[in-house]
This record gives sequence, structure tokens and C-alpha cells, in this order.
Amino acid sequence: MSAICRRPTICLYLTILLLPLASSIPARAQPPSEAEARAEARAVAFVRTVASGDAAAAVAFMEENFTPSTLDAMPSEARARILERLTHDLEGATVDGVAIEGPELRVIATRRDGHRVTFTFRIETAAPHRLEGFSVALGDVDDGGNAPEDAGFELQPGMSREEMAAAIGRYLDEHAAHGDLSGTVLVAQGGDVLFRGAYGLAHRGFGIPNHLGTRFDLGSINKVFTHVAVARLLADGKLSLDDTVAHWLPDYPNREVAARVTVRHLVNHSSGLGDIFTDEYRASSKTLYRRPEDFFPLFASQSLLFEPGTSRQYSNAGFQVLGAIVAAASGMPYTEAIQTFVFDPAGMRDTAFIARDEPTRDVAVGYTTNTDEGELRNNLYRLPVVGSPAGSSFSTVDDLWRFVGALRAGELVPLEHAAWVLNGPEPGSGEDPAITFDHLGIGFGGGAPGVNATVEINGELLVVVLTNQDPPAAGRTARPLVRALMPALAAVRETGEPGSSGASAETP
Repeated sequence: MSAICRRPTICLYLTILLLPLASSIPARAQPPSEAEARAEARAVAFVRTVASGDAAAAVAFMEENFTPSTLDAMPSEARARILERLTHDLEGATVDGVAIEGPELRVIATRRDGHRVTFTFRIETAAPHRLEGFSVALGDVDDGGNAPEDAGFELQPGMSREEMAAAIGRYLDEHAAHGDLSGTVLVAQGGDVLFRGAYGLAHRGFGIPNHLGTRFDLGSINKVFTHVAVARLLADGKLSLDDTVAHWLPDYPNREVAARVTVRHLVNHSSGLGDIFTDEYRASSKTLYRRPEDFFPLFASQSLLFEPGTSRQYSNAGFQVLGAIVAAASGMPYTEAIQTFVFDPAGMRDTAFIARDEPTRDVAVGYTTNTDEGELRNNLYRLPVVGSPAGSSFSTVDDLWRFVGALRAGELVPLEHAAWVLNGPEPGSGEDPAITFDHLGIGFGGGAPGVNATVEINGELLVVVLTNQDPPAAGRTARPLVRALMPALAAVRETGEPGSSGASAETP
């Protein structure tokens, strides 16, 4: 699910076509070479074609200007669906600039609503220098605008899995030694864990180190859990995407909005509802917010940002309403519904909605420099006291590995519903769920002051990074791992080398 992310909101995003998201755009140091100029022209033309709103033209452009291997890696119906979504979201966007770094090229554009869009392309190294794939981040990446560049990480050709695990450990040790990583990391290939590691401190005041069982605030990964609950209710016939807010919440404070907004609008971030992080929220006690309905006074009286279904804009408010609908349709409090539909069947034994004002074992305290003074503080007074449909349950890297495995295995919802949760088509479309699972690089995560979590899925490769730091700590750690591991693991599979049991590391 693509999303707009603004401080201090919590973020969720989608990576497309097997490339990781980019979070910062450096200035061009020198004029482009002739090959770079050709690639740049292709990339800019592609973005402008998408911005024209003509999905058919974007499909045709892609078929002419991307490499055959890229086109073969994704069925034509999947390409068409992605480009239809992008042309709808980005119609009217304008190109602002271009940056080239080696084989990667980034095009920056601005949507009609003023938010930034970042396209990242990989360039074919040999002539005719076509485009090999792309990722797109819709909205301002939540890095404060000054994220450091990704640290370099490479794996040598011919490495065994044991050697890869050792190289990952060295990379993360160095990352942590420079203060860039406080959290836990898991790398898996299918059901085989290649690496686990824990770094930094869960509590700086008492010097308590993070360990592999430390639970971290997930931020907006909760939205994925909420989506699964909606999918479960939909599959069981207890909910319809066309149901209005008024149908399930007759006491919703804004009757006009309740009659116009549907479950589909809420799931797709197309409701026109806005944010919960308002001036009123910032001035209020965070202990007030314990149920989805507790957030309604922050936004219910406001006018919609646009007519429902006519645009998309990331909405924490919309997911609070969606969580209240999950509770109403299931007959359970929201948190109990998520426990029943997600945590229990996925075997997520250490995942819970933990109140920040209660002493609880194995919980990392979030630390942020996003303060007026720029000094490091814990985030106790910055976020709601307990998690909600929009964000902030607590979990471990192993539990998220279990969640992804259960979702992909159809153990939480039917496979077509699971693909929908991961930005596939609505159930009933007839599209093979394998298109989503096997041909899309999927990323989802969360970020807020002192919170950053990311899950990257590329085929069988899974990278999970959880931190108690400001964004972009998790993404900055995960992206180089994904870049290096995808070709390295593919080479190992081709040699037929058996898998290993992986490696673990815990570093204070």
C-alpha cells in the first residue's frame, strides 16, 4: 500500500519491481555521460507518461523501454494493474529533478497535492541502457530530509550461506558501532533463517541491551494487521467493502461523512479523512487514547479533504474508523479481534498491544532527537499510550517472520485475500495470488519519533529490521541487505548448495 508519510505520522509503503526504496536524493556532481543521458531521458519520459494519467500509454512505454528480463519477470496483467494504480495516483505530477548514482537513477516529482514522489530506476549497464526496474515512494519519505546515504554492503560471488551470514554480521557490527543501529535484524529465505542479530540498548538509562526477544514498537505495521482483520471478516461474509461507516457505526459523530465513506475507501486511503496528529493531539494527554473511538474527536468534525474515492491520501484517521468497524463487525474489542485473527493463528507469541505507562518485560524504549532542542529524549509523551488500528503494537523480528509466513501460506486468510493485503487486487478479481507474492517486491513499515520498523519481501527473501530510533534507521539498514542478498542467494540456489541453520549475534 503506497502512502504519504509526514512527520510525525506513521508510515506504510510499497516497493515495486524488486528494487528497494530510496530515501535521499544527492545533487549531481558532474554532467551525465551519453549513456546516462539516454537512461535519464527514458526515466523522465516514463514518469511523465505515468503523470499523464494514461495507463495504456504507460504500459506501452514500459514494454518498449524496459529490458526483456524485467518484463519477463512480471506477468503483463501485473504490470497493467500497477501502472493503472500509479497513473490514477500520480496524474498531474510534475518532474522536479534527476540524480544518478552508478546503476541507479532517481527521478523526483511533485503531485498535484504538493507531496513529493521518488522514482528509483536501475539502468542496464550495456547498450542500449534500458531501464531494468523501478521503485516508487509516494509522498515525503519520513527521514527529515537529511538521511545519510546507505552504507555500502556487498557480497562476493560464490559465497556460501555461512559466509553470507558472517558478512552480514560484520556489516551490522560496524553499523551499530557508529551508532546507526539500535535494534534487531532477521534475514530469512523462505522457512530458513540465514541471520539473526541484536544491537544497541533497549533502555539507555539502565544500560539494558537489546536481545532477540526484545519487543519494538511497529508503528504503522499495525495497519497491515488491521487490513488482515478486514480480509478475514470479508472472507467470512461478515463485512462488505461497500458497507458505509454509518452501517457499522451509527453513532459516528459526523453523519454526512459516515453516509459517504465505505470500508473500501478506508482500506485504500481514499476516504478523504485526514490525520490524527493535529495540534489538539499534541496538546492533549496521550493517556486519553486507548480505543479507536477515542481518536474521533480529533478529526470527525472536519470536512473531507476530497470526495471519497476520487483520490488517495494516507490517513491515520481512516484506519481508526476502520478499526472501530472491525470491532463492530467481529463483536470484539479491536485489540481482541487482532489477537484472534492475526496474532494467535500466526503464532506471534510475543506480540501485543502494550501500554507505555505500564511496566512490561522485554520492551525497548524509543529514543528520538525530534525535539525542540534536538537532544535525545525518550518518546513516552509523543505517541498514544497504547497501540491502535493505525499503529504501535509491539513485536519481535521472529514474530514478524512468522506473520509473513502465515500470510503467504493462507493460514490467516485465503490466498487471494492475503495478496490483497499486500496491495494485490480485490478478492474476486481472478488474478493468481502468486503474481503478488512472487513478482512484486513488497515493503511495509512504520516510522515515528523513536520508532522505525521495516519488513522487505522479495520472493522468498525476507529482511526484518526493528529499531528504537528515529527514521530512517531501519530502512537504512535493510536496503543494502536486500540489494546484496537478492543476487547472492539466487546464485547459491543455482549451485544447489544446501541451506544452513543461519547465524545469530547479540551486541550491546
